[in-house]
Amino acid sequence: MASSTHRDGSGRTAPHQAGTRRRTDRVEEAAATVLRLGTVVAVLVIGLFALSVYRGGSDRAVREAADRTQVVAVATADAPVPPAVRGGGTLPRAVPAVWSTPDGRSRAGDVRVTDRPRAGEEIPLWVDAEGRPVAAPMTTGTAVWVALADAAVLLLLLGYVVRRARAGVRAATFRINARAWEREWAEVEPRWSGRPSAG
Repeated sequence: MASSTHRDGSGRTAPHQAGTRRRTDRVEEAAATVLRLGTVVAVLVIGLFALSVYRGGSDRAVREAADRTQVVAVATADAPVPPAVRGGGTLPRAVPAVWSTPDGRSRAGDVRVTDRPRAGEEIPLWVDAEGRPVAAPMTTGTAVWVALADAAVLLLLLGYVVRRARAGVRAATFRINARAWEREWAEVEPRWSGRPSAG
């Protein structure tokens, strides 16, 4: 590709030629390479993190499935009328009930419900080895979704950081190039136009 050279009346060549690689071009290329490599490494780290989260959740699901048992509780009184909630939802509330522990003992206490069971109605209930009410055990499906959600959030954050870094490098090199072009123009323009230099 031929360079776009310009000569003034004395035959001297203008300092900038079209094919000349600026230092800022090399800086942008180096920054882009670093960002690409950093992105690859970050994606690998995020993948390992997500795998670790999944394994932790899967192990928890196995432990809770072994430690928790679903039983049937029987309400001993009508559930209270739920308070009005904006948006039409319902808040969990306690209702007295009785149930059997995994070893066959009878236990009584309050059970959290979202509907309105009446006295004598059955209520599904998860209990631990001692018969205490607990939340339903985590499932492996939940572990997968938690790991994927964590990875998705981190990938979005990574994408944002990479875009901001790339934009920052471009903005910085643009400012440097703009100042260089101004200096070159201030030097070359008087020779092209025949106007005396301001300096």
